[in-house]
Amino acid sequence: MSTFTIMFAIYTGFISATFYEDGTASLVSVPTDYGSFQRPDLHRIISQIPCTTHVMHHNLDFHSFEVKNPTVLSLISTLQLDRLVPMEYKSLQQRSILHFYLRYYSRHRKFCYFYIFYSNPPWDSVSLGLLMRLYILEGHDSVRQDQGDQKTSDTNQVDYIYAIFVTTGKQTYFQDVTTRLPGSQYVAYLKPNIFLLSIVPNFGLLFLSDTREGNVLCVSTRQMSYPVRKELICEFIPYQELLHYFSQRHLEHNRFRLPPDFPGFQRGTFGSSIFSQISNPDIFLLVKILAPSCNVSIILLANAEESNLPVIYSGETSALWDIYHWTSTIVIVGEKNLHFITCHSRKQLSFDLYIKPFDFLSWICLAGFVLIVVGALRGFFALLSVKSETRYTGLTSLAFWTVGTLLEQVDTISGKPAEYSGFRLFLAIWLLLASVITNGYKSFVMMSLNVPEVLLYPHSFEDISCKMPDFTDAEVPPIFQSVLILLSVLPYHENGTEIRKLLITSSSCYSVLSAPIQIPQLDYLSSLSYSFFQDMQSLIQSASYNGFASRSDKTIKEIIDPRHRAFPVKFLPLLDLKSPNITISEIWPAIQEELHLCKKSVYVGSKQDTEAFKNNLERTNPSAPRFQVSRGKFHVSSVGWRFEASFHNRVVKNFKSLFESGIYNLLQNYANYNHISKDLGRTGVHEVVGGAANHKVKGTLSLDGKFQTICLIWVGGILLSIIVHAFQLLCRKY
Repeated sequence: MSTFTIMFAIYTGFISATFYEDGTASLVSVPTDYGSFQRPDLHRIISQIPCTTHVMHHNLDFHSFEVKNPTVLSLISTLQLDRLVPMEYKSLQQRSILHFYLRYYSRHRKFCYFYIFYSNPPWDSVSLGLLMRLYILEGHDSVRQDQGDQKTSDTNQVDYIYAIFVTTGKQTYFQDVTTRLPGSQYVAYLKPNIFLLSIVPNFGLLFLSDTREGNVLCVSTRQMSYPVRKELICEFIPYQELLHYFSQRHLEHNRFRLPPDFPGFQRGTFGSSIFSQISNPDIFLLVKILAPSCNVSIILLANAEESNLPVIYSGETSALWDIYHWTSTIVIVGEKNLHFITCHSRKQLSFDLYIKPFDFLSWICLAGFVLIVVGALRGFFALLSVKSETRYTGLTSLAFWTVGTLLEQVDTISGKPAEYSGFRLFLAIWLLLASVITNGYKSFVMMSLNVPEVLLYPHSFEDISCKMPDFTDAEVPPIFQSVLILLSVLPYHENGTEIRKLLITSSSCYSVLSAPIQIPQLDYLSSLSYSFFQDMQSLIQSASYNGFASRSDKTIKEIIDPRHRAFPVKFLPLLDLKSPNITISEIWPAIQEELHLCKKSVYVGSKQDTEAFKNNLERTNPSAPRFQVSRGKFHVSSVGWRFEASFHNRVVKNFKSLFESGIYNLLQNYANYNHISKDLGRTGVHEVVGGAANHKVKGTLSLDGKFQTICLIWVGGILLSIIVHAFQLLCRKY
């Protein structure tokens, strides 16, 4: 039998009892008797569902269930109740991946799945959400293993899956508070211990009793404020077919609200209406393009009645998507790589031996070489003395003979000196080395006189990470010495202000600056109040799961160390305050001032953000030192928008169209430069105290003191040889 025939038979069975006398179809039928909880009438339930039905049961009484009925297309499975909950659930959930049907657009799907769960005795409120989601994942998804490692794929939102749980006892799952609606409907609130109940957009509870009047159907609504509160709309004695209660009403939202930390949203305004003045593409795209074209309203300050409106989030990373993807539609707009800019550098040319002639390690090497040469010469002269009886007394000073040979001022001499001293020979070799050093550096220095200075910038996060010893008990209590625990607890610890001040003021680490978030975590002196630490959440979770074992994971642990100052140095005096009053408008100029000082500080952002920052600094202040964008990066996975709505919603569809057409990327690239110009344009060159205005950029090498050093070596060696020779002559005379 073809698929079309099967679906046609299902559909005709579905609508056969829903006609008026005039032949017009109606969604309203006579009250339906679904049976009792002990003996549910599955035939009546399934006959109303034009989907592939999957019955998953435990202790189900199949009385009057006509399996061979042509209008019933169903699968039957037995539930396994020996499963550990929720420990085994977590491991199995991580193994679930995206079903291959979900890889295509929803408009290509011409089918639906309807899960009916039944368990006698019923599941308790804790197991309900966990088990139901797990069974759907097992029944609908596949398992993939890649080289022994478990991989997880986001299943996103699946509007073509429906599920109901046939049970009894409303008091087990609902709170006592209800809200009455017109007619026989009311709003019921699930208990907070029912976790992950919103496994699919279309979820419901069918409560059966011994009488038809006691039957209640409750279905999920799109006004769920996950995970704080979950609402279900309930109706006594359901009159309509089950699928009608999962109708398209959640697709018709025409009001959305924005979270307080929506990017670019400040001071209670929606941003500029002029394209050339926008500083954030998200708020412009949403308010000026999407809202008018979709005829929707954007609510800013929601009152109590509007607090349950669906929310639109922007700029989120994938760190929390595994929690929200069952109740939201996620649209990925790109991948975010974190880079940093800085003008802090060091010189590439290093004359350690040339500048520091008494460097200990260098002279250890030279002494070893001298001893070898002197020993070889002494052995050579001793051998000549044995073989030859001739002595030449004209050269009583081996030092004079050696210096004369080096300076090419002595004629060729045949024979060998009659007397020599090992110590004078040592001094002669020392003078030889000084001469070699002088001649070796002479040409190099002369060629480098007018060569511009080459600077070495840090190019990776490993170069700027804080390689410091572990915390001591005097700095941090032992219970908080873990970096992750300290990050989360420090802002709220009773001695957090003192500990934070001690760690930052005694540290020599780089300051890792980044854009402040709209709503700070306690205050703007906390690392968690800046975008760098928000963007790093997914990497921190992954590295922590691996125990910070690999080299890259160790770098992540070092870079999030609280000893890295996350706020500008201008606010250091405020560390003594428990509640410092700092605004975003004060942070951006302070970041610019600190970067101009070219100290150990960096600014971290996306590639586009750092490039725009660099160009703005160079354009607005030509005398500013040279800034460099790092080659190394942190890949913080995907970035996207999250809509608390179905992917069929016109706002979501229009946003996808704008993104696929390239308009969103053009807006974002343009706004990156506007954003930097607006935030940093408030400060001029004169405001940078001790910065670029007082910073000299050296164009040539400065060799002050270098020739004097070599001269002292040369003269000192000759004088020492003369003194030793004179002392030797005096000893022989007397």
